[in-house]
Amino acid sequence: MKNRIFFLSKLSKLILLPLLFIIVVFLLFLSRYFNITLCISKIVLGVPCPGCGMTRAWYSVIIDHSIKEALFYHPLFILPVVIFFILFFKRKFTFFQKLYSNNIFWLSLLIIILVVYIFRMFLYFPYNEPLKYFENSFLMKIINFLLTRNVNVLYNIKQITSL
Repeated sequence: MKNRIFFLSKLSKLILLPLLFIIVVFLLFLSRYFNITLCISKIVLGVPCPGCGMTRAWYSVIIDHSIKEALFYHPLFILPVVIFFILFFKRKFTFFQKLYSNNIFWLSLLIIILVVYIFRMFLYFPYNEPLKYFENSFLMKIINFLLTRNVNVLYNIKQITSL
């Protein structure tokens, strides 16, 4: 039974990791060539999330081989790889286990992410890439719908009262 579980976990790693890599590369090409945003925060609210620019940063590293451009898009672009290694190897290496169980490490990481996010928002938001405001967000569409509807109602009331 134990050998079967080990085999399944090893097989799933052999299948899931390349599949995950293929999906990530596909999403990179999709977002780059069709100018589609993958950020849920941008799609719904129009405001970039703390990870905004990460996809373009990895695209710059993988396809364009430009670390300088990647650092412009997101200075913490290497962070998901670090977190992946910590989560993936926490049972195999004591160093990763210590990092994984260290709450100060995770809190420090969160503070770094938030400080970089706030700094980048002051530098770039709302008019400059990679933190440009997304005007086609759902929230903006709802606000525009409500505003145009209220304007039409007010216009109709004005027309009725002027008769």
